[in-house]
Amino acid sequence: MCLLDEFYNNLGASSQHEFHEKFMPEQYKEKIYHYTSPSGLASILFGNSEALTLRASRYDTQNDTSEGEVVMEVYRKVLKKFSNIENIPKNLDNIKPTRTLLMYPEINGKIKITRPECEKYICCFSKNPDSLPMWNYYSKGNAYEGYNIGLDVNEFNNCLGKIYKNIEVSSKVYPIIYDEDEQEKLVESFIKKVLSQYSPKHDFSVRYTISNQLAMWQLLFKSKYFKHEEEVRVIINVAKKTSSKKSPLDIKYRANGMYIIPYIEMNLDKECLSSLMFGPQQWNDEQKNHQIKIMKNMLVENGYSKNNVVCSKMPLRY
Repeated sequence: MCLLDEFYNNLGASSQHEFHEKFMPEQYKEKIYHYTSPSGLASILFGNSEALTLRASRYDTQNDTSEGEVVMEVYRKVLKKFSNIENIPKNLDNIKPTRTLLMYPEINGKIKITRPECEKYICCFSKNPDSLPMWNYYSKGNAYEGYNIGLDVNEFNNCLGKIYKNIEVSSKVYPIIYDEDEQEKLVESFIKKVLSQYSPKHDFSVRYTISNQLAMWQLLFKSKYFKHEEEVRVIINVAKKTSSKKSPLDIKYRANGMYIIPYIEMNLDKECLSSLMFGPQQWNDEQKNHQIKIMKNMLVENGYSKNNVVCSKMPLRY
């Protein structure tokens, strides 16, 4: 048994995956809602005649400039609680999230374990099916020009599982952790567990284990100032292109103003769609029913069997 396997065994885990999952939130299993603009809706639902197409953008191009950094702030804060403990590794505050990830693609009918360097892509959703703060992102003067698309998470995961089964790509669906106390308690319990099995011969193993966990938390810890979004996040890890191996997915690019954003497309089965909601509008009941009928017809004509279309219930006068 190598030292790394021995260390994880000492932690009471039969594998790296088993140990690290103990410190992760449960993957989200309820419906998720993607808020978008009219042009975004057209692209997602009707841009590809064969699929419902969502984009996942590279994490370091998100509008939140602290994206991926909150976990390091929490980690370094928690480490100070352990500063007076003797016989622990030095310079633990220098550890950063690893850029590599264990993957298990099925190649020629056999599971192959790899550990490529990866790039992270995210697609953002909300738990809330009718959220005023989310609609506000799509306000235009006195009106709202937005929709949300409700997706069935089980169908969604099944689709991604089939798409990524034979390549070096992994996907997870997690709720975001905003509460600072919860973040700190999670990190502290992890550090305590890891350091409880430290000995000089396991110095590398401690650093490796911490680096792995930081990478897993990196896109799950967000500032409390974004709590109103009630975000659920699809995280896609994609093996990076190398001199001898191309990327397993096509990396595309779009511009937001002058800002260039790399992204990947997720072409999903149309059965993933479970609902569609119009944002708040100053329509009377007749207008609402008329627009709902038109949208339902559009969905059916474009191959969507589920056409649960509703209007937001936000009671806005203007």
